[in-house]
Amino acid sequence: MAGVSKKQVEAAILTLRRATFDDLSQSQQEEITKLGVELIQRDYWADVRHVAKELIERIKEGEIRDDEGLNEALDEAVDATQRVIYTFEAKLGMIATDNPDAWEELGFEHPTVEQMMFSAMRADVEAQLQAEDARDLFKEED
Repeated sequence: MAGVSKKQVEAAILTLRRATFDDLSQSQQEEITKLGVELIQRDYWADVRHVAKELIERIKEGEIRDDEGLNEALDEAVDATQRVIYTFEAKLGMIATDNPDAWEELGFEHPTVEQMMFSAMRADVEAQLQAEDARDLFKEED
């Protein structure tokens, strides 16, 4: 994914201030839409990395000591995010997640978008924790 520069964002904002979206050419509409989606994705993945980082710190500090504790802390941390609490944020997160169908694994039959986001973000944070070998950080009990 190509990076969004400050200049691109400023140009898109300026263009939108001068005209309505319908006044723009098809290519301008597509470019602005792509920039918007990329910004949503960047924001979402920053949230995922932040939750994972906090959980890793808690493991290193000995607050989280085993898989059961990590799973409980993971559920609590994800459930407390704005991505899960607010419907609009949940909808945006569903655009960016790598796990849009994770709700099926958690047994939701007719999930709300917030439940879908909880499941998806939980799976994304879990993947981030796995990528950083977080479970290898549990301290040995004496």
